[in-house]
Amino acid sequence: MYSMDGDNKIRVYLNVNQIMAVADTKSPRTSIEEALPALKQIILPMLAEGVPVFYREKENGNVAFYLGYDVFQPLLAIAGELVKDEALKAALVELVKENAGPLGGLAAAFVKQILDKLPDIIAVTEDVQIGIDLISAK
Repeated sequence: MYSMDGDNKIRVYLNVNQIMAVADTKSPRTSIEEALPALKQIILPMLAEGVPVFYREKENGNVAFYLGYDVFQPLLAIAGELVKDEALKAALVELVKENAGPLGGLAAAFVKQILDKLPDIIAVTEDVQIGIDLISAK
């Protein structure tokens, strides 16, 4: 569900039951459990008030929807701390390796390098816009 929020912004409401149904219980829990209080402060308001999603119509008539820095900055700060946990990092790398098919080893090597550098990358990040461009059907 969503609601219009003006100024090229909508609020998307998350289905908590569906999120909980697909939660992975195999990953190392210690770091994640330690991060839960901080995550709750970020996520709970979004569950109640909706996730702010920005949109803009592009020159070609397509529409871009994206989550801005205001949503990602606090999440990135937590992610930067989580990936300092070597057991969690190893579990993430293994997950990539298992799910990347024949290129699993190569994908895991790339992901490990990214995770190793992630805290440094986050420290100097000033803007993040992750989204999707919708192309009009004609």
